[in-house]
Amino acid sequence: MITIDGRILAMKAGLGKMFCRISKKLETMEIPPLKNDKEHHNDDGPVHINYAHFQTPLAEAFLQAGNELGYKTIDYNNPDEPVGFSYLQTTSKDGMRCSSNRAYIHPAKSRENLLVTKNTLVSKVLIDDNNRAIGVEYIKGGKTYQIYANKEIILSAGAVGSPQILMLSGIGPGDHLKEMGINPRVDLPVGENLMDHIAYGGLIFHINQPVGLHIYDIVNPINPYLSEYFLYRTGPLTLPGGCEALAFLDVDDPNNHTAYPNIELLFASSSFVTVSTARHNLGVADDVWQETYAADEDSYTWMVFPMLLRPKSRGKILLRTPDIESKPIIIPDYMADKEDVRILIEGIKATLRISETKAMRRFGSQLFKSKFKACQGIEEFTDQYWECAIRTITMNIYHYSGTCKMGPKGDLTAVVDSRLRVHGIQGLRVADASIMPEIMSGHTNIPTYMIAEKLSDMVKQDWGYPV
Repeated sequence: MITIDGRILAMKAGLGKMFCRISKKLETMEIPPLKNDKEHHNDDGPVHINYAHFQTPLAEAFLQAGNELGYKTIDYNNPDEPVGFSYLQTTSKDGMRCSSNRAYIHPAKSRENLLVTKNTLVSKVLIDDNNRAIGVEYIKGGKTYQIYANKEIILSAGAVGSPQILMLSGIGPGDHLKEMGINPRVDLPVGENLMDHIAYGGLIFHINQPVGLHIYDIVNPINPYLSEYFLYRTGPLTLPGGCEALAFLDVDDPNNHTAYPNIELLFASSSFVTVSTARHNLGVADDVWQETYAADEDSYTWMVFPMLLRPKSRGKILLRTPDIESKPIIIPDYMADKEDVRILIEGIKATLRISETKAMRRFGSQLFKSKFKACQGIEEFTDQYWECAIRTITMNIYHYSGTCKMGPKGDLTAVVDSRLRVHGIQGLRVADASIMPEIMSGHTNIPTYMIAEKLSDMVKQDWGYPV
């Protein structure tokens, strides 16, 4: 799902067609029902798209539940069908993650004009007296080195790393840089406009049949799950984080199936109750686990993460010290805007309606009644209760973006222009999720690849090479 808040304006500018062209350029669609759709998909790009090589009966039931509620089973990367239910499309090949490294770097690693240096930390961009980026300083093996560029530098360190490096280079909010003892070269709102997708993590349902995934089943040597994966790259270990399906909904206009989604429901045929590693990965606090979930860890469950797609809240990135090895300060400011809480509550209610369908009831689905200490005394399942629960166990989805915002020169909130050049600095561009003016209403993986693909075309154009 790739939609942006200004999509009508984007379509008028011809960007809609450009998005489709770039997304097709990068993908090899391997899902049989979808790969024949040549208008929206491609079959010779570097990034392979598949369904996982394993599906539980619960995932099929989740799609059937959507049908019961009047939703289609869709290709959610087809812009004509933005609302509906689907199995999860994954960037995977032969049952393994098809990462940017596997898709782009490995095929190019023997090129004479490419050198990849590992275990290397860029500490700052080197800028001359004319405000031109001329190289980078980096640390490797405990030593500091400098390397110089003949043409330009492209910074791609992510929505946390890119603003940190820019600020350490003297590009950022002037007052903050002075506080850090850094001489400001250009006063720009670097680190502002931090956005992320967050999801409520406590919506878990018990079932009375062993049709989901449980950690005991996965590691049990009687079952073939481990051997299936290591020998054939099939089975439940091919599932990304245990997630099998999803739904995109507009919870404010649920009957409009061409609407602009504001909630994603990410479905897993297990939960952190039944897969102990998941609770550690998701950061569920030990006291919350013991008070609320520990007694039920032998049961079979499924869960949905209602994920906020268009947050109104904004955070920021600040330097902790003027040292690249000092982690920056991340101030996410999640749910500072009450509208974000309201939309998440509506996503919870949509999930409860799914749990009450015949498709999910046939497995005996019952809501796990979380007993959060912080919410004691509040009437269960009221909006006030759900807000308390959301503020107790909501987690981020690692989709940081927006901290080097793209915008025209006169935009006081912008860091880079439409060709991703840093305002006020020659020879320096940024290419990662940090340049997004608004977070995408879907996962940020493919859109970030698209930014890189588009930049590669622009660099060729700007230096006189054919595209």
